[in-house]
Formats: sequence, C-alpha cells, structure tokens
Amino acid sequence: MRILASFLIMALLPFFMAEEEPSSSLIEANAEYCNPRFNFCLQYPDSILPFRFVSENNDGVILKTKDERIVVKLSGFRTINNRNTWQLYEDIVEKELATKKDSRILHETVEDSYYKTSFINGNYRFFQKLYNRGNKYVIYQIMAPKTMAFKINKIREYIDLSLDKKLNHGRWSS
Repeated sequence: MRILASFLIMALLPFFMAEEEPSSSLIEANAEYCNPRFNFCLQYPDSILPFRFVSENNDGVILKTKDERIVVKLSGFRTINNRNTWQLYEDIVEKELATKKDSRILHETVEDSYYKTSFINGNYRFFQKLYNRGNKYVIYQIMAPKTMAFKINKIREYIDLSLDKKLNHGRWSS
C-alpha cells in the first residue's frame, strides 16, 4: 500500500509545483534588431521573447513571448506633415483609447522630444514610448493582458533600446 501511495504522490507532484520564471542572472539580452533607416538598435533576451517578426519594409519588429500573450513592438516612421509630440500623442493614444469603453490612462508624460504613457484598453495593459527625432519618430510599445501587467516592467528591465546608432564600415556605433 505504501508503494502505491508513494507512486501516486510522485506521479502527481509535478502537477502541483509552481512554474518558475528564469533567474534574473540567467537572462541576458542576446538578440538584436537594428534599423539603419531610423538609427536605432534593440537588444533583447530571446529566451523571453523568442518569436520575432520583422515588418515587410524593415521599419520595425514585433517580438512575442512563448505563449504569445505579451507583445513588444518597435518601429520607426515619418509623418507627411510635421506633427509635434502632443499631436502625435493625441493621434496615437487618444484614438486608441476611444475604441473601448474600459479604457483609461494610468500615467502620461509628454515632452517636446518624447511621450511616455501607460494605459488600459479593454483587457490589455500597455506601456508606450514615442521618441520625436525631428522628421523621424521611433515608437516602442509593450502590450500584455491586464492579468499579466506586472510582466511589462520585467520585460522593460531586460530590453535595451539604443537611439542614434549609425552604420560605420559594416559595424554599428553610437
């Protein structure tokens, strides 16, 4: 009887153990996406964001977690008419918030050279930062289900976005 009970405990034990996240010391930014047109590079850990999709025109990249529930988007763009940061904030964030009833801004900072915001839209939480670089813009966004919102800051800790990267003899430099 003890053998049967021991066997059942050993067989069922893995189902009751919590899944652990990788240790911070094991996570490193070992993958990179660089954009020469908009002069930026993004270093990120492919152990956390293993799915990578580059846009057809190579202006940006979409990264996803293994379960594809958390999405990181980074892209560069230009506008036809010169828009200041406040106008871009209104165009991008406020129009997005108008699409769902359960939407609200949690934090916002708008300066001449950038805006940074966190908001809830429906069942998702967003972190978004836009860099205004004159006639070029770089926008960086992380989207997660509201139940996983705490992971947005964790992902931000492991991502390194470098602006003003230039290609110098086949190598990137600041």
